[in-house]
Amino acid sequence: MDSLSLIVYDLIEYLNGIPPYLLYIFFGFSTMIENIFPPWPSDTLIVFSGFLASEGNLSAAGVFSASLAGNTAGGIIMYYFGSRIFQSTRKLQKKIHASDGFYKKIFRFASHESLVKSRNLFEKYGAKFVLFSRFFPGVRFFVSIVAGVHSMNFTLYVISFSAGSFLWGAILVGAGYFMGNQWENVLRWIKIYNTAVIVLLILAMILYGVYALKKNKKTSGVE
Repeated sequence: MDSLSLIVYDLIEYLNGIPPYLLYIFFGFSTMIENIFPPWPSDTLIVFSGFLASEGNLSAAGVFSASLAGNTAGGIIMYYFGSRIFQSTRKLQKKIHASDGFYKKIFRFASHESLVKSRNLFEKYGAKFVLFSRFFPGVRFFVSIVAGVHSMNFTLYVISFSAGSFLWGAILVGAGYFMGNQWENVLRWIKIYNTAVIVLLILAMILYGVYALKKNKKTSGVE
């Protein structure tokens, strides 16, 4: 067991002695923090909250609502952070445009054309991307920032983000609730799931990189 897990389990023992209303606040705050600081193990804590609900210490609806509210709040914070990045990028564009060709080549990813292409892609698939990102570790942290950078419609973003959080939270709370004393088994399944997803994402990125490289060579006329 790693040091982070030990801290979590010590924290869990402590939580058992805290009044219910403070626990609701804690679980909500926990899911908010995960959006800002991904290593924070909110999934573990939310599964545990489902177990507490099964023991009658908390309400399942209460812990679920707290986690949903916290997730949404964290998502909004990171969306705002992404929008600030967009403003900084616009300033960077102006500097690049005024610079020589070397810097334009180095920072090609920040060109106006590149941002327009990525924004069009996000406008087309953004809602689905935001919705399903909650099920992909390593992606969920960035989705809110990307949505803010591309100025995704805020109402659509909140609805999509909340829907994804609703589904993922229901799975975690429900698993902890129905597994009862065996709730720790859920964490093992989540670990296997997260590992499999991360491996698949890495493979997908490698394959896309190879495809993009070959396409670029073909476009440039390089054999």
